[in-house]
Order: sequence, then C-alpha cells, then structure tokens
Amino acid sequence: MDDHAFKLPRGATVPRKLAQPRTKNIPVSLRKSITEDLKAQAAAVEASGVDTAFADAAEAIHAAIEENAQPIQSTEELSRKKYRQELFTVITNIADLLRQKEHDTKVMTEEKQKQDPHIDPYVKDPLSHIDPNKLTHAWETKVWEDTYEDSWDLGRYIEHMEQDLADLDIWVTHWDSELDGYEMFREHFYRHFGQALRELCIDQVPKVESNLAPEDIIMLG
Repeated sequence: MDDHAFKLPRGATVPRKLAQPRTKNIPVSLRKSITEDLKAQAAAVEASGVDTAFADAAEAIHAAIEENAQPIQSTEELSRKKYRQELFTVITNIADLLRQKEHDTKVMTEEKQKQDPHIDPYVKDPLSHIDPNKLTHAWETKVWEDTYEDSWDLGRYIEHMEQDLADLDIWVTHWDSELDGYEMFREHFYRHFGQALRELCIDQVPKVESNLAPEDIIMLG
C-alpha cells in the first residue's frame, strides 16, 4: 500500500451521503383520505385541550400535501398561456383603436350633417364593439384546432401564432397609414371567423335608423 495514500484517523468512519428528498405524486383518493383523517384528529385534539403540537404537525402535513398536489403544466399548456397573453395585449390595443376610429368618424359625419342635412347619419361599426377577452379566446382556440389538434405538431401552432402576432403588430403600427391597418384587420376578421364566432366576439350593437340600402353598407361576410 502506498505510504502517501490518505488514511483516516483511527476510529473515524466515512460519512454517509444523505439521500436527497424526492417528490412523489400522491393519488387524489389517498391525498383526500389523509387530509380528512388529519383534520378529524386535529379537531379532536383541539377539543380535548391537549397540547397543540399534534394539530400544528397535522396542519403542516396537510399544507405539504396540498402544495405537492399542484398540477404541473405541460409544454403545450405553457405555450397556449403565453400566446393568449400576448394576443390579448395586442387585441386590447386594437379594440381601443377601433373605438377611437368610430368616435372620430362619428364626429366628422355630424359636422358634415350640419352643412348638409341630407347626409345620412353615421352607422356604427360593429368592430368597435369587439370584446378583447372573447376575441382572444376565439382566435387562439381556432389556431390551436387548425394546427395542433389537426396534426399534433406544436411547432405549427407556435409558427402560426408568431405570424398572427406579427401581422397584428403591423396593422397597429400602420392603422391610419396608406397600408390601412384597420382595413387589413377588418378583412382578416370577417374572412377567417364564421358568423357564429363573429357574433360571439362582438357585443350587441344598437340599431341606427338610416336611409342607406343594405348593399350600401359594406360588410365582408
């Protein structure tokens, strides 16, 4: 044996490596049974006036079990959550622009009516009544069904959502420019969403009396 090799002092032992704690999935039925039993025992101890150490321990175990029971989100769930949040932000911005556009157009029409009473009153734009929450849900769900549920390819879903968000950003940036972001958003909405979804995403619009014939009111359907 090499004289220079490391030697433990006489009587010393090599320390054991402590096992690392592991998180285990506890079945729902077992977790429920344990927590109900702990609650019952803790209540009995408290009612008897005995030391509350047991009750405190039971509460700690119950809290640990509940914490362990929190569901772990999958990659798909996390991706959908991310894109819903981003989509909601930009659609909320567009909803504000739509309301402002309606207000400005209405004011301009009323000014023209003062000069010419024969001009028809302004007809409300249904898009100005879009509900950002409902449209976000409908939009993201449609993309999910058309991509992932069709081919089980998360990459297709992500690519589609990235493209839609890029388009929406462009439309917002060029809302009132020559590119007419408003018109591009309007065309996309009426072309890609069926009537049922459109009605779901748009709050009820008050009817306005007008002398315009139906064909004079441009609505992409």
